[in-house]
Amino acid sequence: MSINLSRFKRKELPLLEAYKNSYIRSLNSRLVLERIIRLGPISRAELARQTGLTKATVSAIAAELISAGLAAELGSGDAALGRRPILLGFCRRAGFAVSIDIGPDRIRALAADLLGDVLVFRQLLTPGASGLIAALAELIASMQAAVAPLLPEQTHGLCGIALGIHGVVCGSRISFSPHYRMEQLPIAAELEQRFRVPVIIDNEANLAVTGEAAFLPPADHSIAALSIHSGVGVGLLLNGCLYTGCLGGAGEFGHTILVPGGRPCACGRLGCLEQYVSECALTADYAARTGRAGADYMLLSDGIRAQEKEAADAADTYLYYLSICINNLVQAYDPELIFISDRLLADFPELLTVLSVRCFGQASRLRLSPPGRNASLYGGIHRCVQKFLDIGALPFCTPPKLLL
Repeated sequence: MSINLSRFKRKELPLLEAYKNSYIRSLNSRLVLERIIRLGPISRAELARQTGLTKATVSAIAAELISAGLAAELGSGDAALGRRPILLGFCRRAGFAVSIDIGPDRIRALAADLLGDVLVFRQLLTPGASGLIAALAELIASMQAAVAPLLPEQTHGLCGIALGIHGVVCGSRISFSPHYRMEQLPIAAELEQRFRVPVIIDNEANLAVTGEAAFLPPADHSIAALSIHSGVGVGLLLNGCLYTGCLGGAGEFGHTILVPGGRPCACGRLGCLEQYVSECALTADYAARTGRAGADYMLLSDGIRAQEKEAADAADTYLYYLSICINNLVQAYDPELIFISDRLLADFPELLTVLSVRCFGQASRLRLSPPGRNASLYGGIHRCVQKFLDIGALPFCTPPKLLL
């Protein structure tokens, strides 16, 4: 950043110099904190070497981080000659974040420390819109209470809340939620007032692609997270940047038209993809084939295991439409990896081979998100902690746990 001071009046120079110095200190602090998180335990001398900052600057920043409870001295390291260096490490348990996926039927909630280690996981049935905010507030408060004895050393407590919405979100405002009417609810404002922390609201697929990327080696990835449930969403990370479009609707693949004039959709259109590729569409197809009006996913999965023809045909049709979705996704965005979160493929991973054949050579791009990972929850934690620490690079260093 370059500031031309010559065009300002003399009386303005001290203020501008103070701003410039503050900005540089902030950049340097982020740089040091990122290296401690990624490379720690690490000495002050090695931090200076890694960042290009002077030893005095690194020592001053380290003192500030220790005072803030975000770093700690962990003991002495090895040295060939001279004094053994004191190593610094990141205090991952100095605080925690809460991430919540608000599904049409179930709410899933995760509390995790500052590097994504799971502390508490809970789920409950999704209430109606009129009772949603109260239910969320009660859930978050109960998770705060559950975390307290698990993190006795925490100095910052709850540092952020993330909410994943199955709909369109633009600028943290819900503009479309076809499965539940949430557009007018002041969710963020009321939760921020209650808990005094930032509340992030985003599409659950956007959070999912953030969660998947958090466990990859650092790079400017181009990846997609295909999330299939009652609908279909795609989170897009293009060259390391989350792509949401001008109004937040990028990745709403569930509402692309697959069959013109086809089945009616909750969005008001006909023939949307999610009417053919979703868990609801899959079980409805199976029910129609068998004449069992109340057939659910469990009956379908039992039928697949029993090699029932109707179940096999329903799954085959589902994979056919899903392959069209994936091929369109590849042609539109050309991601290097596509993570698929889908109950059928999670339960029957051998079907991924069938899907890969139909995706015309795209098999190397396809990855199954492990069943129970709930990448959207990890993505919410990641976003909260990034905002709290004000850093760009935040690796989740431990493998994600599977959540029931």
